[in-house]
Amino acid sequence: EKERVFQSQAKMASMGEMLNNIAHQWRQPLSNISTLASGVLLQKEFNILKDDELVDSLDKVILSCGYLSNTIEDFRNFFRYDKQAVKIILDEMIKNDLTIIKPVLKENNINLVLNLEDGVIINSYKNELLQAFVNIINNSKDAMLHRKEDHYIFIDLKNYEQKVSISIKDSGGGVEESIIENIFDPYFTTKHQSYGTGIGLYMTHIILVDHMHGEITLNNVNYEYEGSSYQGLEFIITLPKEIIT
Repeated sequence: EKERVFQSQAKMASMGEMLNNIAHQWRQPLSNISTLASGVLLQKEFNILKDDELVDSLDKVILSCGYLSNTIEDFRNFFRYDKQAVKIILDEMIKNDLTIIKPVLKENNINLVLNLEDGVIINSYKNELLQAFVNIINNSKDAMLHRKEDHYIFIDLKNYEQKVSISIKDSGGGVEESIIENIFDPYFTTKHQSYGTGIGLYMTHIILVDHMHGEITLNNVNYEYEGSSYQGLEFIITLPKEIIT
């Protein structure tokens, strides 16, 4: 019963995060549609609307509407739990599917740096894996919100014979060593109540370890990038290339 409650609360927390992402994804195309419609209406009122300008504006409106429609499908798929393992080309998934959070990262001046081996394939649960990645990245984003240093999230992908390794590292300052082992506990959070529920990383652990038979560890790290020194958390995910069900 506790597990069911945790999973339900985790899904609600994820939905809140994703609704925030939807708002960022939709703001610009909605603004474009409003501007185009206002421009056409104004030209019509002054009787200066030309056919080619009308067609051009309508084409742009249709393009923006198509983008909004595709975004709805992306987010709908995000919350659909996988019934069967599917072939995942990891570098393509990371490059393409993580676009759902890029507007939020951009708004918070967070640079996403990718170092991915090409063509790394696993057989696993794509939507749940994407949820795990987004949970970790959101955790890193929140850790950097009030820091003055440059904001970075690094994702590294390495391929091995029977497994893959994904490292997600930030410049958020890390956490106290005394509490690092509690990070994946349910309801444990180092954030203010208005920012954290303590559920996202707990569910990430459930997805990666229980559902995908992988491992996840984390460590405080100090590193250099482009001549500057940073401190943060590094999550290291190890996944088998084949899910054994």
